[in-house]
Amino acid sequence: MSSHFATADVPAVRRSPSTTPDDRLSIAPRIDDSTSGTGTPNTSGTGTPKCRAVLSRPHMSHDPGRTPAGLHRLPLEVELNGRPLRLEPAAIETDRGLLLVDTGLPGTLDDLAARLADVGFGLSEVATVLLTHQDGDHAGNLAALGDSVATPPFVVAHEAAARVVDGHESPRGSDAEDDRYPPARVDLELAGEASISTSLGPARVIPTPGHTPGHVSVYLPDEKFLIAADALTADDGRLEGPRPDVSEDMATAYSSVERLADLDVARTLCYHGGFVDAGRDRIAAIAADGPA
Repeated sequence: MSSHFATADVPAVRRSPSTTPDDRLSIAPRIDDSTSGTGTPNTSGTGTPKCRAVLSRPHMSHDPGRTPAGLHRLPLEVELNGRPLRLEPAAIETDRGLLLVDTGLPGTLDDLAARLADVGFGLSEVATVLLTHQDGDHAGNLAALGDSVATPPFVVAHEAAARVVDGHESPRGSDAEDDRYPPARVDLELAGEASISTSLGPARVIPTPGHTPGHVSVYLPDEKFLIAADALTADDGRLEGPRPDVSEDMATAYSSVERLADLDVARTLCYHGGFVDAGRDRIAAIAADGPA
């Protein structure tokens, strides 16, 4: 594979001062922004980052023909508050390892590892984690993932989400420090749109606030594929809007849906509800309906 990580159109980012140069450069995305002209995360050393490549080998997919080759759904069957729940993290192949979009609930790392194994990968091949936002069902496994491998993945999140993930703020709905998932370091905090190069072409990281202030979605324009996270939901194979009972600002959430409706999307993956063979037209209809 010839693709590489890169980000662009980032108005501002903040790199974690705790990032260790020697073991992070091999997996860090290259940055092109006003914060640093180096094109890589700030380090005290020089030289070209060493790529950690995904091995060229055939992989199985949970749903061949529905999601693009090189994108792997990693469905997790869990129980939350006494009810069954299916979560949909995803992994995208790149030439520096896997880009993992969300990690699942705390305590489900073995399940995540099993789903990766189903498609021919191991946890150690996760090079970068992109958190779509800070809720525990998305970020809760991050600390355990980092602790389970020799070289922890490079972690990217919106700056509003990062303050919760790293422990500086409590998750919403959390009344006590022991009520939250384990904090984990965020290496790169985004303040705007970014792009990550993958084997499927650029993966655009698009701010879609409303569910939470720092929510982002991922758009693969070459595949016309949208990883909506919680900006959209699915119910029995039908694409639906954001849920009012778990969205902090429904007006903002629907403004984000309007933004997604401008994209050339043919297929959508929702974190809650899974894959839907629907895109721009249905998203536009949801946006036109507006919040209930």
